[in-house]
Amino acid sequence: MKKRKLILAAGLALSLSCVSPQASVLAAEAAIMPAAVQLTAPEDARAQLEKAYASLIDFNQGNLTFDLDFSTPLASGGYEGNFVFNSDPYFGAKGTCKMELEVPGAPTHNIDMAFYIRESKDLISTYYQDTDGNWLKKITQKKAGEEKLGKTMDDAFDQDLMSVTKSVQLGERNGAEQTYLVTTDGTKLYQYLTKIMDIKTTGKAANRDTLNQLLANLGDVTYTITINEKRHELTDFHVNLTAQARNAATAYIKSLKQKPEEEKQLLDIINNSTLEINFHGQGYGEPQDVTIPAEVLAGAKEDKSGSNSIFFPVINDQQK
Repeated sequence: MKKRKLILAAGLALSLSCVSPQASVLAAEAAIMPAAVQLTAPEDARAQLEKAYASLIDFNQGNLTFDLDFSTPLASGGYEGNFVFNSDPYFGAKGTCKMELEVPGAPTHNIDMAFYIRESKDLISTYYQDTDGNWLKKITQKKAGEEKLGKTMDDAFDQDLMSVTKSVQLGERNGAEQTYLVTTDGTKLYQYLTKIMDIKTTGKAANRDTLNQLLANLGDVTYTITINEKRHELTDFHVNLTAQARNAATAYIKSLKQKPEEEKQLLDIINNSTLEINFHGQGYGEPQDVTIPAEVLAGAKEDKSGSNSIFFPVINDQQK
């Protein structure tokens, strides 16, 4: 995957994992415009962003840091982490993630975990630690015709990103770095995401597909990005998704057709939950060592939990 697309792709992937059925109580606050705003005509801001996108340089390696903060009536906390990556000839990455979880009436729970991702011609292998520090693995077969991890995302970024953009405003400028406040059209974003994720949107199967229903109810999404115009790098991605995740989770809960009192309890949780995600890129162009240690390869056991997220180990364990 090309560097210029990785921050947006990583932010998208992490955001989607947060609104999965496993973590449907997590939500995020709608994006707030930067304090110092340069007033400008929307057409000018959009044209400037499109030009900035076109000027971004591709990188095959780099370093990303991220943080995620969430709160619900049941628990609150956050993640901090980083990962380095190489994408030539195939994608490889390694990283660490630290989680802090606070549950009312219980001691704060801290977890440090590490993970590796390795792509080959036919397989995508992920190795990661559980809450006890044991190594688990998931190995999946690539889809027929899939050349490299992220190629679909790359193509979609190049062809469709601006087409789903509803409005653009200029935020703060700090030297060569320009921040943009971008709002995507919810309807077009739904079509965009289901296309790159190969999710069916019509027929009985689509109606039963939870992820499809969640994406269909996200609505408009607003995020901020920062581009260094001198180095032609996309350095930061920030998204608060409270309103969108609440809409999606509410639609999912109502589709369960539970008793009114049970539905109300779940909706109360959703409507008092928040989530915020940030990514920052650095060290572009520097070769990274993403070798998976021999002891990890030899000792990792297959993860049979059925979880679709490696970022919520505590929640996953509590649901077993």
